[in-house]
Amino acid sequence: MRSGSARPARGPVSAFTRAPAAAGIEVGIDDFTEHATARGQGSAATAYVECRARPPPPVRCTVRG
Repeated sequence: MRSGSARPARGPVSAFTRAPAAAGIEVGIDDFTEHATARGQGSAATAYVECRARPPPPVRCTVRG
């Protein structure tokens, strides 16, 4: 859950962490950035997520999509 929120997050990054959790893999987000790929309303965005997965040994991964 997001800090100070009464509801669980529902965005794509939250979904990215919930899916592996169903298989017993904890995924923590270390960093997240996002930017538009074009100008104007309705343009697509690119997100970069740096995460850490457990159980040990820790796996560091960067997801681009």
